Amino acid sequence: MRYLVTGKEMKLLDQNTTLHFHMPEQVLMEQAAMGFVRRLLSFFEGEKPSVLFVCGPGNNGADGIASARLLNQMGVPAAIYVCRRESPESDSLFGRQLQIYESYGYPEAEALSEQARYDCIVDAVFGTGLSRPVTGVFAEMIEGMNRMKGRKIALDIASGVASDTGELLGAAFLAEDTVTFSFGKAGQYLWPGAHYSGRIHIVPIGITKESFWDQKPQLAVLEESDLSLLPVRKERSHKGTYGRLLVIAGSVNMAGAAYFSAKAAYRCGTGLVRILTAEENRIVLQTSLPEAVLSVYGGQTLDQNRLQEELSQADAVVLGPGIGTGAAAEELVFGVLSNAQKPLVLDADALN
Repeated sequence: MRYLVTGKEMKLLDQNTTLHFHMPEQVLMEQAAMGFVRRLLSFFEGEKPSVLFVCGPGNNGADGIASARLLNQMGVPAAIYVCRRESPESDSLFGRQLQIYESYGYPEAEALSEQARYDCIVDAVFGTGLSRPVTGVFAEMIEGMNRMKGRKIALDIASGVASDTGELLGAAFLAEDTVTFSFGKAGQYLWPGAHYSGRIHIVPIGITKESFWDQKPQLAVLEESDLSLLPVRKERSHKGTYGRLLVIAGSVNMAGAAYFSAKAAYRCGTGLVRILTAEENRIVLQTSLPEAVLSVYGGQTLDQNRLQEELSQADAVVLGPGIGTGAAAEELVFGVLSNAQKPLVLDADALN
């Protein structure tokens, strides 16, 4: 299982790593920069691309400046364009990184020109903490970056993408690749943020699951390796050993919703699946999924006594796919919510 984090959760992980494991922020930033540089160079297969880092005034910009410094030290031509300067003497991580970069005398772009020629444009303007719309000169700058030639890579997250929801906060950088750190961000996997993130590459920088402490992220995605956690089937068993599921799904002209829900339940290992659906779906379901037990009702409504009887025979219930959103569906949903004292999955029209 792979965790996805929100911006707030990632900030907490940063703090936990610094406070509890005594890992300085500057060290984490250097590790992030090195991880980013290695992944960027892997995209170009041994060549030395010319790279422009467009850096904002916060920690994301500081990551970009540190990455540009490391590339220059490797002999890779890199330059930075700083969107809004802070004093090099500033106590911020951004100020320190800019001071170090300028002390080495590495290249800086005076302006952001769409006619400039770089093999790669790196977005290091806004990080995961962005929470308000991108407007004004920053919006114009990001739109200009999108029009520039060269491979577009976002550092940690594409600027303008909300890290929690994937919402676009005004203008947004359209990345071909996003190199993010330690954990994927929820907004990179939700639409439309997923489109603006491109291919997502997660690189470790020293922030691990140990930094969760007692606050695990709320979101996770399953991976193929998680299948090994499924229990092995008993040698002496039958379909009744593996649970009875009631799937309340489908309506007139919506037989597919009931079919796919029940088929998925069987593929997951459920022993016995009973489908409760409209009479009009009988022939389709008995033909396409004969292994399922079928219970049908005529008309628009289902008698509440009949519903309670069906619920009593199930170990778990799925409710919602394709049931519609009319008065009859509403009555069905509230009838189940009032009487199903067992595990219940609400989906699709039940949520509507």
